Amino acid sequence: MKYGVIDTLRQQYPVVFMCCVQRARETYGTKRSHRDLTDHGVEITPYRVRVLRKKLNLYCKQKRKFKVTTDSKHHLPFAPNILKREFAVSAPDKDYRIYRGLL
Repeated sequence: MKYGVIDTLRQQYPVVFMCCVQRARETYGTKRSHRDLTDHGVEITPYRVRVLRKKLNLYCKQKRKFKVTTDSKHHLPFAPNILKREFAVSAPDKDYRIYRGLL
């Protein structure tokens, strides 16, 4: 059953509340869960929230850290200029102004 946790906790908590917590994309940690429960009038300690989350196998998805994949300080040769294009310009937007008839 996809929503087995909701079905088992139906007598203890309102279904609407449990659905709102599941809609959080599994990003609720212990602190956030505790704060949300106390805001809704449930008297519970953070330790109890942690124990219940562990017992119910509820874990928070962690965001992955940004990993730099480009090493620009290497001493390897660059790719050859196969097209032999020259990208040096004499003035900014000169080609654009000629195209528009401004020069």
